[in-house]
This record gives sequence, structure tokens and C-alpha cells, in this order.
Amino acid sequence: MKKEKLEKDIKILFLLLILTLLQAGALDYIKIFNVSANLSLAVVVVYALLSRSRVTLIFSFWAGFLNDIFSPQGFGLNILVFVIIGYIVLRLSRKFLIESLPLQLGIISSALVVQAVMVQFMLSLYTGGLPAVIFLRSVFLSVAYTALLSPLAIKAIRYL
Repeated sequence: MKKEKLEKDIKILFLLLILTLLQAGALDYIKIFNVSANLSLAVVVVYALLSRSRVTLIFSFWAGFLNDIFSPQGFGLNILVFVIIGYIVLRLSRKFLIESLPLQLGIISSALVVQAVMVQFMLSLYTGGLPAVIFLRSVFLSVAYTALLSPLAIKAIRYL
């Protein structure tokens, strides 16, 4: 039983690596109004909803680490944000059974908004930040773009 769980976790970690590379590579060229999808956060949220184990925090750390490697933002920012979001979704999934796709997409969208607000707040401490209109436009488009691609991540995790 533990061997099967370990194999599944390794497969999902490999999926996370592939999606992060896809996000940094191919999806970076397929932008909608200069906004790309955040599939690694979607994988972390879906894994937290489906697994309900503490391994989610390790996946959150690695997803944030991989995003920090490929992002121009300060190193460690995505690690902090992903671990916090992974912990919150893990606690939520232990309280409630969340199986429906629209509810999962709603939680992924909420996590994206929280991530965008946290990153914008941290970056505004170092720089002047973005004007509110531009920030809201990029958050809305990022949430919509990721919500369109998230069912692929959900199906991939359930398949593994």
C-alpha cells in the first residue's frame, strides 16, 4: 500500500515538474493580454483536495521552488505563497469533501486570487507596485486562463 502511494506521489511530482516547465516554456508564449496560466498552483490545490495528506506541503514547497527558479520575481516568494495556500486548502479539504468540478475550479480560482494579492503586496514593498486597474485585469485574466486549463490538471492527477 505504501509503495503504491509513493509511486503515485513520484508520478505527481514528475507531472508538477512537466507542467512547470510547460508553464515557463510553451505557455509563456501563449499569453492572453500578457497573462499566462499558473498550472503548478492548480496542481497543488487539486492534490491538496484529493490527497488530504501532509505530503501536500512538500509538493507546495517544490512547486513554489520550481516557480521561483523560472520567475523573474524575488527568490522564495512563490515558495512562501504556495506553502501557505497548500496548507489552507489542505485544512479545508480535511473539513469538507470537495468532489465536484465547479467547486474545485472555484477553490483554484480563489487560490489564484490569494496568490496574486500576496505576490503583489510583497512586490509593492520593494517597488511601487502596479496600478489597481492593471492588477485587477491581470488577476481576472490569470484566473480565467488557469480555470480553462485546470480540468486538464485535474484529469491528469485523477488518472495517476
